[in-house]
Amino acid sequence: MFEQIERQVRRALELTDGFVLLARAESKAYQFQPSLFAMLVMDVLDQALPIAQQKCIELLKDMDEQSQERLVLADQGLLTRALFNLLENAIKYSPVGSMVRLRIRCHDDWLQCELTDQGKGIAA
Repeated sequence: MFEQIERQVRRALELTDGFVLLARAESKAYQFQPSLFAMLVMDVLDQALPIAQQKCIELLKDMDEQSQERLVLADQGLLTRALFNLLENAIKYSPVGSMVRLRIRCHDDWLQCELTDQGKGIAA
C-alpha cells in the first residue's frame, strides 16, 4: 500500500511540475541561463532510461566532440522538458526490443538534435 501511495504522490508531483512549466512557457516568463547542452541531454537520457528499460528499448546517444562543449542560452527546465517529451514519445511509440537514438551535431553556430526511433510514425 505504501508503494501505491508513493507512486500516486510522485505522479501528482510530476503533473504539478508539468503545469508549472506549461504556465511559465505560456506566460513567456523564461529564465534564460547559459547551459551546457550536453548536460541537459544527459539529464534527459537519465530520466528516460527507466521507461526505455521497461520496454527493452536501447537508448543510444551520439554526440560529436564540439557539441559536448557547447553552451546554449536557454530556460533549462523548459528545454529539458521539451527534449524529454520528444524522447518519451519516441519510446512510447516504438516497438518492444527496438532502438531509439539521439544524435547531436554542431554545425557552425547551430546545434542539430536528431531523434530516430523505430515507431510507425505519424500519418500524413
